Amino acid sequence: MPRKARIAISTVCHRCLAAIYQVANALEITDVELFPTRRTTLGEIQSFLERSGLGIAGIHLPFRPFTASICDFIREEKRVREKVLGPVLQYIYGSFENSPAVGLAQSLDPDYVVVHHGLIETPWLLQSLEGLPLAVENERPDGFCQNWQTLPEIGKLARDHGLPTVLDTGHHKVTAKDIDSMWPIRVIHVKSPSHLTRDVLDELRRRGYDGWFTIEFPTSMFGLGTLRDDAAEVIDRLRKAALV
Repeated sequence: MPRKARIAISTVCHRCLAAIYQVANALEITDVELFPTRRTTLGEIQSFLERSGLGIAGIHLPFRPFTASICDFIREEKRVREKVLGPVLQYIYGSFENSPAVGLAQSLDPDYVVVHHGLIETPWLLQSLEGLPLAVENERPDGFCQNWQTLPEIGKLARDHGLPTVLDTGHHKVTAKDIDSMWPIRVIHVKSPSHLTRDVLDELRRRGYDGWFTIEFPTSMFGLGTLRDDAAEVIDRLRKAALV
């Protein structure tokens, strides 16, 4: 019998870990992808995993290789939103200089480690991540990514480095053609049931996709109810498509 894909909840570590477990338990999800903050500790995560019984699917690495100043964001970012939110997000998640994410990935043995495509061509960074199961994620065209590229360009970049991809359906409107350009795909990040269109599901089934689907926690600012409703619909669509 062909191996099927698996489902994980994706969350940042400053969210309430107990609430993450409640949602995972309600949806019968057994794994979690974590985006550590600067203050996340190995002991905190190990304790959470032990108490909850959840497995660690993946670790998400920071957006930036170096810590940038507010002046850097004002000078480098093109949109007002990025100039304002960039320093805030950096304060929460850190950079490769001060984030615990790499150490956590080395200690917790995740199935994959997410790195944004804009960082892949930083030679020293790839050397520092040697041995980790990296997967290259697409970034939003208007997001906090330097050297933004199209999905075909990202797919080629990943393949040139011998790496699979992470396809975030909230960052691009995805079609069956995009599945081909980003292949091989290790993770598909789903923010809304509407992102799982029939042509995308059919293409994934045709290719025998057996990676991960991650559902973001929370999918809404309005609490757990929306997450459960959206996530339940995502899971239902994946099951009806015989992908999980």
